[in-house]
Amino acid sequence: MVQSLIGKIPEKLSKAFLHTGLIPTLLLLFIIFSYQNGFDYILQKVSSIDDDNWIDNAFWTILIITILAIAFFSLKELFFNFFERLPWGIISPLRNYLIQKNIKKREKLINIQQELEYKLTIITWYKKRKSAGSGKIPMPFEQPMFKPQFVNHVDVKDAIKSSKSLMKILTEFDQRKYYYPAAFEINKIIKLMSSFYVGGKSNYNESNYQTEITSFRNLIEQKPKIINILKRCENHLYREMEFSYGNKYKYPLGAWVRPTKFGNRVASIDDYTKLRYGIYTSVIWGRVWTLLNPADKSEVSETRLKMETYLNLIVSTIISGLMVFIFAFQGWWNAVVYVVNQKSSLEVLVNLSIDWISLIYFVATALLLYVFHGQLLFAVDGFKEKITSLIDMKRLLVLKAMGFKVETVEGEKEIFSKLQKFFVQNNHLQDDCKLEIPEG
Repeated sequence: MVQSLIGKIPEKLSKAFLHTGLIPTLLLLFIIFSYQNGFDYILQKVSSIDDDNWIDNAFWTILIITILAIAFFSLKELFFNFFERLPWGIISPLRNYLIQKNIKKREKLINIQQELEYKLTIITWYKKRKSAGSGKIPMPFEQPMFKPQFVNHVDVKDAIKSSKSLMKILTEFDQRKYYYPAAFEINKIIKLMSSFYVGGKSNYNESNYQTEITSFRNLIEQKPKIINILKRCENHLYREMEFSYGNKYKYPLGAWVRPTKFGNRVASIDDYTKLRYGIYTSVIWGRVWTLLNPADKSEVSETRLKMETYLNLIVSTIISGLMVFIFAFQGWWNAVVYVVNQKSSLEVLVNLSIDWISLIYFVATALLLYVFHGQLLFAVDGFKEKITSLIDMKRLLVLKAMGFKVETVEGEKEIFSKLQKFFVQNNHLQDDCKLEIPEG
């Protein structure tokens, strides 16, 4: 009978209950009972399963586990929203502080990225000047990507002058000791660049431009390794830029910055399609979901279940740590009362109040929190990768299912921008907007 009843429970529901309800509950009870009674007590209870009253004990144990598991399972959405936004008024000062801190982090990452882009363009520009037949290549600050705000981050007044910029970049590489064998060649480049800057002022003109190009090419003929140095600098900057891009896109656009790492990574999912197609991920995702096959839906559900599982494990670990703290504080307070009543020395108080077991459990819960938090962020990245890839592959099917026909990327962005306002702001589409009845 029990088997038939369990068999009627949907598979997804039972799996979600196991991961988000039962496992966090067992972790919570294991930490608390092992702290209070020790492992010997647990082993003794397991070995006494043949006692006559084991059925009564098992009944109450199963009842407690079931109630806690149901509580964890039912409150998973609450935990999700809490760790994403920290919405409670009592912690609003902490929330506001963390938001401002994350905004500054995001701005710093943008500045780092812009400076890396500037340096990379300088290096690439010099690589192109190695060939005598390349002619006069436009200065880096003449290229479209170089806006004034990019240059300001280099912290050099005349940073738009390419030679001085290269000198600064290569000096940084030399100071960091990235390339010991190349130090001599780097110093030669720096010496060459420095010849056009006297007393911090630039003597850069057309004559110096041609002289520099000639000197630079002569130097390359004498020391071909210089190009390899520039390539190494370029490769290093590419690695730094890739790392910088990855960190920047872990934060949403400025208005939607959250107080926690988890919240920021979840919020950044919404910006993915907005930056590429003109419509927020949360707006288009519900339409994409209706077009997914069962296998894709199952994979998305699995990735979300991982997030919810690690969130509930974090909550379980936090509760366990608080319980351990309460029990440890109670023991410490009893030691204080005993010393006061017995008028003992301070040394006796120290000996009584040191609780190595509690300290071990504090460290263990802290390590568990660290591991679970890392796994939670990893699960969020997997969730983002899954749904954004599905949107990339299915977005045109959404337009087709809604009766829109697009032939160009520009037309796609225009329609999605209009649909964004249509769905979110209730802006009506133009009456002459052409629609086609989709097949089926």
